[in-house]
Parts: sequence; C-alpha cells; structure tokens
Amino acid sequence: EKKDLVTMRIFVAFFIAVSAIIAIIQAKSRITFIAQLMGISWGALAGAFLAPFLYGLYWKKTTKAACAASYIFGTGLMIIQLCVSLGYLTVTPGTFLGFVFRNSLYSGSIAMLTSLVLVPLVSVLTQKSRPVEVDDMFSCYDRTVQVRSTTALADEEV
Repeated sequence: EKKDLVTMRIFVAFFIAVSAIIAIIQAKSRITFIAQLMGISWGALAGAFLAPFLYGLYWKKTTKAACAASYIFGTGLMIIQLCVSLGYLTVTPGTFLGFVFRNSLYSGSIAMLTSLVLVPLVSVLTQKSRPVEVDDMFSCYDRTVQVRSTTALADEEV
C-alpha cells in the first residue's frame, strides 16, 4: 500500500507540473481558448482510460499489459496533438495524419476507437500474464438471480 501511495503522489505531482507547463505555454501561444485545452485533456483521458475501464469491468481476459498499452497510446497521441496545436510539429493536410491531427476532437476520437481495438488485441497476445485470481473475481457473474415479476405501468402482469 505504501508503494501504491508513493506512486500516486508522484503521478499527482507530475500531472500538476505538466498542467502548469501547459498553462505557461498556452499563455504564450496561439491556443487561447480553454475549450481547446479541454479537448486535448478529454482526448488523453478518454483515449487512455475508456477501453481499459470497459473491458476491465466486463471481460476477465483483460491484461495489465493491454491497459498499459492503451494508456501509452492515448496519452502519446494527445501529446502529439498538443505539439501540433502549439505549432511544434506539422502534419500534411489531406493525409491520414492530417485528418487525425486536424483538431483535438478528431485525435481524441481516434484515440478512443483505437484503444477499443488495442486492449483486446494486446490482451490476447499477453494472456499468460493474467493473474489466477481473476476467475474468482468474475465468479459473481456465474450466479443465477431470481427476480419477482411486477406490474407494469399499464397494469398488466410482466
């Protein structure tokens, strides 16, 4: 638990520092709308966490390596988007990369959709790394639950 707490504190400090750096850069750049920065942060979060969250809840074959791959891909793509938005990188319009990095909405959507494919793919390739306890964690889905019927709004038996 102490190791996890130290890791979380390091990440919190890291993200505060990154936020401060982005705010300073933003003040001196052509990106002046907070909505643009929110789009970049939304894309990074959604691209990194959507697929691991969904697959982790409903698919017991999701692996740590797949979650890490999704985090790296989603965050990396949005860091590139930030560099393109700030003018540090350029992409050729009319190409696939030009489409992806057209704005943060496009790159965030691509990050989410790609992570939905990336997580199961990496999970299948790294299946041997799955902990044995996962089957026990998902055993609650094997129970049969009986629910009493109720009366519908139209006073008909369901």
